[in-house]
Amino acid sequence: ATDQQLAMTQQDLARKEAQLAAETAAREDKRTLLDMLTHEVRNPLATIRLAGKSLERVAPDDAFSRKRLENIHQAIDSIDAVIERCDLHNRVESDGITVHQQPLDLAGLIEKLIKEHDLEERCRIRNSLSGNVQSDGQLLEVLLSNLLDNARKYSVPETEISIEVQRVGKEGWQVRIGNQINPDMAPDSKRIFERYYRSTQAQRMGGSGLGLALCQRIASLLGGTVLFNGTGDEASFTFRVESGLC
Repeated sequence: ATDQQLAMTQQDLARKEAQLAAETAAREDKRTLLDMLTHEVRNPLATIRLAGKSLERVAPDDAFSRKRLENIHQAIDSIDAVIERCDLHNRVESDGITVHQQPLDLAGLIEKLIKEHDLEERCRIRNSLSGNVQSDGQLLEVLLSNLLDNARKYSVPETEISIEVQRVGKEGWQVRIGNQINPDMAPDSKRIFERYYRSTQAQRMGGSGLGLALCQRIASLLGGTVLFNGTGDEASFTFRVESGLC
């Protein structure tokens, strides 16, 4: 009986090792494919950007032409943002990023991101945290920028986006970003952090499906967690760190 149990255990271990090897190979294939695609897209994108700049110099100075050129530049920026997100996701997944913790003005960073996303009129900030936090400024900026972009993209148009900065315990802190959503836009809470996952309704809108998966990975690198809460017509994401107050 002992020999039979040992043989079964060895077979189970061999199956798990084979499954792990297959999953590792699949991840490497995806990373290689993303690297190849982003590299191949960059060159023609740069050509389109230069062509757009050239058109600005010769196009008629009227509202129609300005709008068309603005649409071109916005499309280029959207593609460029997807490429950057894919690159960052690959580097994070392959442990190619070193975390540099340093004192950071969290309130100032949030205000900067709100302006960059053109959300000054929609955001309501409640900050009960005084002083700086200890974190990696670049990684935290990517994380919060993705969460703000997610709130802007999937919230009910023109509704309020709430941002709450709070202390957690004796040494921790958190940032909660909440917004209203249409019930049919509610995502599957069990799959929301999966790579490439997008709800059926969200698939009609632009996006790569990498933003929230990237947030979760960055949160882990920063020593924290990112949590989703969706109830009815409200959704929120909370980035929480149990230590790091200055």
